[in-house]
Amino acid sequence: MSERGKKTGEYIICQVCSETKYVFPSDLKRGFRTKFCSRKCNGIWMKKNKITAGKNNAMWKRGYNIQEGGRCIINVNGKKVPRARYVWMSHNNYFPIPKGFIIHHKNLDPSDDNINNLILLPDSIHKSLHIALRCST
Repeated sequence: MSERGKKTGEYIICQVCSETKYVFPSDLKRGFRTKFCSRKCNGIWMKKNKITAGKNNAMWKRGYNIQEGGRCIINVNGKKVPRARYVWMSHNNYFPIPKGFIIHHKNLDPSDDNINNLILLPDSIHKSLHIALRCST
């Protein structure tokens, strides 16, 4: 056991500003080993080493997310867009999808965003189609 009041953590030297920082024992127990004295220095280091965005980021996941139902979401100019919408729009000269219309997957597989599998339907027809399909199974 350590004596009362005695520091049992470690001192680290910041890789950006060379400042010394004390790391508490509880942080060491959790496996917390830092290389920076602050978030600011961490941000400076990440920017300098180009680790803030894209494939170099530790949180990179192929550039897209798959939702629970299988629908794929991608990032386009900083906005999250369903991949089927993007594929349909890019194939149709980026003509905007009219309000009240839905991109439907012909084979009912939301992960299959091949342009031959996509069709533009009015929302009312799309809903009635899925209701009819649900009733027939």
